[in-house]
Formats: sequence, C-alpha cells, structure tokens
Amino acid sequence: MKINLFVAIFLLIIVFTACKTTEVDNSSTNTTSTYKGTGSVTQGIGKTTINSLYNCSGGRVTSVGTITSTDGKL
Repeated sequence: MKINLFVAIFLLIIVFTACKTTEVDNSSTNTTSTYKGTGSVTQGIGKTTINSLYNCSGGRVTSVGTITSTDGKL
C-alpha cells in the first residue's frame, strides 16, 4: 500500500511538472540588427575544384570546392 501511494504521488508530480506552461521572453532578441562578426553567409551550389581528393574503392565522395559568400569572400 505504501509503495502504491508513493508511485501515485510520484506520477502526479511528474504530470504537473510536465504540463506546466512557461512563457518565453523575446523582448531582448533583435532580429533587425546588422551582423558585425567575422562570419560570412553562403547559399547555393559551389564550384568543384578537385573531383576526388583520394581514390579508394567503396570510399566516400571526397570532392573539394569553393563557394562565394554574399559579401564577396571566397
């Protein structure tokens, strides 16, 4: 009987904690600011410069290439 009561209380605690709703504060997130870091954004297909870095039967594709970012960096 003691074990069943313990299990029931434990399950109730889990249910109440799992179903608790929380609010997210997005007021500090500014999505319109300009990025000032050193990273660059790339999108699309690059140009393959080396078709196969090494040859081995059953190995993975080892192509090497370049892509130009939106700010003109290679």
